[in-house]
Amino acid sequence: MNNISLDHIFISYSHKDGIGKIAEYLDDHGYNFIYDSEMSVGSSWDNRARRYISNQKCLGVAVLLSRNSMKSTPVLNELGFAKLNSKPIMPIIIGADSLSELHSLTKELSTDEEDAYIADEIFSFFKSETIFITENQLLSGEYQEKIDKTFASWGLKPIPKTDFVRSTYKSDYSNEAPRLQQQRTMFCETDKKAFKIAMDNTPSDTFFILDVAGNDGGLVMQRIDDITDKKIVCIGIDIDLNAVERANSKYGNTGKYFSYCLDCVSENFEEAITSIMNKHNIPSFDFVVCSFALLHIDDPFHCLTNVRKLMRKGGYIFVRDMDDGLSISFPDPKRLVETFENFSTKLSFTGKRDTGRSIPNMLTRASFTDIQVITEEINTLNKDADYLDILFNVNFRFILVGLEQSYEANRDDKKAADNYKWGKKAFRELEDLFHEPGYYYRMGTMVFLARR
Repeated sequence: MNNISLDHIFISYSHKDGIGKIAEYLDDHGYNFIYDSEMSVGSSWDNRARRYISNQKCLGVAVLLSRNSMKSTPVLNELGFAKLNSKPIMPIIIGADSLSELHSLTKELSTDEEDAYIADEIFSFFKSETIFITENQLLSGEYQEKIDKTFASWGLKPIPKTDFVRSTYKSDYSNEAPRLQQQRTMFCETDKKAFKIAMDNTPSDTFFILDVAGNDGGLVMQRIDDITDKKIVCIGIDIDLNAVERANSKYGNTGKYFSYCLDCVSENFEEAITSIMNKHNIPSFDFVVCSFALLHIDDPFHCLTNVRKLMRKGGYIFVRDMDDGLSISFPDPKRLVETFENFSTKLSFTGKRDTGRSIPNMLTRASFTDIQVITEEINTLNKDADYLDILFNVNFRFILVGLEQSYEANRDDKKAADNYKWGKKAFRELEDLFHEPGYYYRMGTMVFLARR
């Protein structure tokens, strides 16, 4: 189900093996699991894996042990993270009948000393009393009762399939970049007011910005050019390496925006960001931007306390986030908006959709002061047809995409098929509703500015 906001197990495996049938099996039995289908080797993935495993919602690790994974540095690191965070481990053996057989085969077929060392280190994580099952035993259902009891002892309970919409949606699918650009443009004028307040109250001629979950950097860069004469140096951080690469490709030559793959709640965040700040001669940040970021972060309060340490005294933080509870749709006799919003809470990529209301409390607890609401009313009143198209697209197209990809990933699932069928019809009806005279829709967003 791949939802990090719910209790889950982490799947550690070699990308050379894939996870296909095992993922399908776990999903069919209602178990929520986290894995990365595009796992990359390196510190960026280690940071993300550490974040996933150390998360309090992670109740344990299932490791797929094969000839490939027994030589995998990421798998070794993930087992180390599991041990460090006292997470139980379930080994699933692929391509052998026992771990000792797999270990022997791996060492016999490897002439590389480092591979042999990794295999020995992985083997050392398991003791004679460890419960081992093979892939065939798992998929045949032979050990299902034992698996259920093991997961239950971890505190993991199956989730009824009707309670969750599984989706393979990715934020960089072909139509998503234009939608995000529309979203940025829609909020631009409100954002500029907040940016200008922070800039006008910064005594230095250089304005240092930290852009949290900055994606491709477009939000900050769209807002800074015409509102100040100060020199701008912005550090963007994001856990999506593809987004980081897009940001550096677009803005790396400007001398204003530098993007790094970094998780703001990882254990080594302070060390990593300090090194980056030293590289760019940044003593502290004058301005921190968290736009639609906190709802996607597992521990948003921890994020706020982490970034506060990096700010200068009197510096500003800007936070925008969603709160669907504040949205209004009237008249909407079929309750289309409400139903779409309910679906969005069940898709695996949309984050916590009521984060907005908790921001003042989190800012206060994180010791920020002078907290003020930035008034913002994104609605359909007196808007032309082009604006209505953008507003509708920004708020609802990604949900339809999620329903579609959920169906594509689960074509035999009647619930997924029914959801997508409803979504296609309702999407057209809601689009027409947005253009009807007298219809009123207000987007549920909240915007805050506070000081360190």
